[in-house]
Amino acid sequence: MIEWLSGLPLWLEAHPQWLGWAILLIACAECLAIVGLLMPGTLLLFALAVLAGSGVLTLWQTLLLAFLGGFTGDLLSYLLGRWQHQRIRRLPYLRERPQWLSAAEKYFHRYGVVSLLVGRFIGPLRPLLPMVAGMLDMPIVRFVLISLLASAGWSVAYMLPGWTAGAALRL
Repeated sequence: MIEWLSGLPLWLEAHPQWLGWAILLIACAECLAIVGLLMPGTLLLFALAVLAGSGVLTLWQTLLLAFLGGFTGDLLSYLLGRWQHQRIRRLPYLRERPQWLSAAEKYFHRYGVVSLLVGRFIGPLRPLLPMVAGMLDMPIVRFVLISLLASAGWSVAYMLPGWTAGAALRL
């Protein structure tokens, strides 16, 4: 899977009309429960942001697509946690690594709402905390409001450096 993903930026350079969809889907996958732990999403997003900054997408398009993808990944993870509750522990990947879920739960219990804001920038916690919030029945309205804010900050922090580098290379 990693080999296929590493060739994606090269393919998108030849087919720039798909770059927006790629940013949206990879941002979603990077924030999606379990999937975000398995893929090198941060590196891919940086590469795609460089490509976007080279003139393919505007800064606002790039940030909006990453924001929407990240928020969608959070929401899907939250809904999975809400739907599965404690059965999450039996999922194949988490069953083999129970310490990951317990660490996310401890972090969530200790810092509450702030954990969703700060944890958004901590790689291993990013895809797990929204699922834990759903699992622990955090009210959905509160979750959505916090996730909107966290997704906005995350999209700027993760996409702006790459987009700026791409724009500088274009000049």
